[in-house]
Order: sequence, then C-alpha cells, then structure tokens
Amino acid sequence: MDRQKLYEEIKEYSYDDLELILETQRDLYSVEEMEYIESRLNELKEIEKVERLKKLPKEIICPKCDQPNPFENDVCIFCQFQLDKSKYFRDDYSPETDEDNYDQEDDKSFEHKTNPYSCEKADRVGDINLINL
Repeated sequence: MDRQKLYEEIKEYSYDDLELILETQRDLYSVEEMEYIESRLNELKEIEKVERLKKLPKEIICPKCDQPNPFENDVCIFCQFQLDKSKYFRDDYSPETDEDNYDQEDDKSFEHKTNPYSCEKADRVGDINLINL
C-alpha cells in the first residue's frame, strides 16, 4: 500500500480505531507508520480535550446552599462546601441537558450576586469585602 494513501486513510480513522490499531495491530505497520498513527492519536486527544473544555459551564450551583459559583472554584464561596465537578468530565455530559447551571443571562448568576457581607457588588472571584466585627 502506498504510504501517502495510508496516511490519508489514517486521517479518517476515529480515536477508537487508532487505539485499536495500536493495541492489536502493531506488527502490521512499519515503525514510521506507527509513529504517524501515534501522532494522529495525540492530535485527536488534543482536539477532544479542547472540545471538552468548551463544554464546561462558567458557573456551577452549590448543591448545599444553591448559590452560583465560578466553575474554577473547588469550594463554594458562600458555604465552603466541596464542589463535585466529576459529572462535567464524563463522556455523556451535555451542557444542553444540565439543569444545575444557569445561563449567563440569568439574574441569579454569580456576576449579579450581591455580597451578603457588604453593600458592594462582587465583581469577580475573591472580591468579597468582609466587614470586620
């Protein structure tokens, strides 16, 4: 088989197809071809990673206090509850079916939330001014 033809064919393979080739068919390909397959697999991993990151919500709702939190937080800024983000990294996660998150336009979102300890509006994470008692 012509190498160029093989390379064009490999470009059409899915991530799972390439993994299967690597696991079960190493002896059927040359070292150079295997390197190409591995590089293509790495490209597909990066593409999948970028796509997954695009799907992550900007905010998540604390299950304990029902308040919005920036996705970057591991702990709720209101009640310090440990936020579980595992569902966002599963293959079956879809932002369209996620009921736990608000749209950016929702008036309950973090950007619109007033700090309960101050008269000022919280503009970003960590911008909470506690009153010294």
